[in-house]
Amino acid sequence: MPQCTAPRGAVRVLRRLRVSVQRSAAACYSFTMEPAPPVLRRPDHLDAPPGSKVLPWMQAHAAGLTALVFGALAFIIVTVRQQALLAQPSWRLAVPLFVVTLVPTVVALVRREKSYALPLLGLGLATAAMFLGLFLEIVGITVIVIGVVLALSNAM
Repeated sequence: MPQCTAPRGAVRVLRRLRVSVQRSAAACYSFTMEPAPPVLRRPDHLDAPPGSKVLPWMQAHAAGLTALVFGALAFIIVTVRQQALLAQPSWRLAVPLFVVTLVPTVVALVRREKSYALPLLGLGLATAAMFLGLFLEIVGITVIVIGVVLALSNAM
């Protein structure tokens, strides 16, 4: 009779099936199939609380939404308070609004909220408010260039 080299009760895992190897008198090894362990379940603290009226998405992205709202408000406030449209805005107004927008943006990135577009768009709006004159000039030049390219492409 051949000598078995595997220890008694050795276990091998093959594609979610557990195979037990046991010694048998008839052969060196006999295989028995056992069911795979249950799939991991999501922890309870990650589920939405039952009966919550607020959308779970808004709860998960609260800091990003706050950054977007603060950035939009910063852009609107600086635009309304601007004396000359293409002039540099007052730093006494634009910088504090930028910092107020930067705080929830950093919080959203630290919390690793899935939607990075919300806080970055809010921060972009606050940054555009800081350089409103330059931003409007760049937008105006871009619109003119796109118009010229479209006119030339249609003319050909």
